[in-house]
Amino acid sequence: MSKDIFYQVTQNNNGVGFFRDKSKALKYIKSFNTKVEIAPLKIVEREFLDDSIEDNFYDGGINWDVWK
Repeated sequence: MSKDIFYQVTQNNNGVGFFRDKSKALKYIKSFNTKVEIAPLKIVEREFLDDSIEDNFYDGGINWDVWK
Protein backbone atom coordinates (compact mmCIF):
# COMPACT_ATOMS: atom_id res chain seq x y z
CA MET A 1 0.00 0.00 0.00
CA SER A 2 1.41 3.35 -1.02
CA LYS A 3 1.28 6.11 1.56
CA ASP A 4 0.15 8.48 -1.19
CA ILE A 5 -3.01 6.50 -2.03
CA PHE A 6 -6.33 6.95 -0.24
CA TYR A 7 -9.91 6.00 -1.04
CA GLN A 8 -12.87 8.35 -1.22
CA VAL A 9 -16.43 7.09 -0.92
CA THR A 10 -18.72 9.23 -3.08
CA GLN A 11 -22.45 9.53 -3.62
CA ASN A 12 -23.73 11.86 -6.35
CA ASN A 13 -20.13 13.06 -6.80
CA ASN A 14 -20.09 14.26 -3.18
CA GLY A 15 -17.51 12.89 -0.79
CA VAL A 16 -19.03 11.00 2.12
CA GLY A 17 -15.84 9.48 3.54
CA PHE A 18 -12.08 9.15 3.16
CA PHE A 19 -10.07 6.03 4.02
CA ARG A 20 -6.47 4.82 3.86
CA ASP A 21 -7.59 1.20 3.42
CA LYS A 22 -9.97 0.06 0.71
CA SER A 23 -11.34 -2.65 3.01
CA LYS A 24 -12.49 0.01 5.48
CA ALA A 25 -14.16 1.94 2.65
CA LEU A 26 -16.05 -1.21 1.65
CA LYS A 27 -17.10 -1.77 5.26
CA TYR A 28 -18.35 1.84 5.44
CA ILE A 29 -20.43 1.38 2.28
CA LYS A 30 -22.14 -1.64 3.83
CA SER A 31 -23.34 0.55 6.72
CA PHE A 32 -25.61 2.56 4.38
CA ASN A 33 -29.29 1.68 4.03
CA THR A 34 -29.53 -0.24 0.78
CA LYS A 35 -33.28 -0.89 0.82
CA VAL A 36 -33.91 2.30 -1.15
CA GLU A 37 -31.28 3.31 -3.65
CA ILE A 38 -31.14 7.06 -4.09
CA ALA A 39 -27.73 7.28 -5.72
CA PRO A 40 -25.07 4.58 -6.01
CA LEU A 41 -22.05 4.71 -3.75
CA LYS A 42 -18.62 4.51 -5.38
CA ILE A 43 -15.09 4.08 -4.13
CA VAL A 44 -12.63 6.33 -5.95
CA GLU A 45 -8.89 5.80 -5.59
CA ARG A 46 -7.13 9.13 -5.02
CA GLU A 47 -3.51 10.13 -4.58
CA PHE A 48 -1.80 12.81 -2.51
CA LEU A 49 0.34 15.05 -4.69
CA ASP A 50 2.59 16.44 -1.93
CA ASP A 51 5.68 14.50 -2.98
CA SER A 52 5.21 15.20 -6.68
CA ILE A 53 5.47 18.97 -6.18
CA GLU A 54 9.05 20.23 -6.20
CA ASP A 55 10.30 22.47 -3.41
CA ASN A 56 10.94 25.28 -5.86
CA PHE A 57 7.42 25.04 -7.29
CA TYR A 58 6.15 28.47 -8.39
CA ASP A 59 3.36 29.41 -6.01
CA GLY A 60 2.15 32.58 -7.74
CA GLY A 61 3.99 34.89 -5.37
CA ILE A 62 1.75 34.04 -2.41
CA ASN A 63 3.27 34.78 0.98
CA TRP A 64 2.59 31.44 2.70
CA ASP A 65 4.33 32.59 5.90
CA VAL A 66 1.24 34.66 6.70
CA TRP A 67 -0.69 31.44 7.40
CA LYS A 68 1.79 30.11 9.97
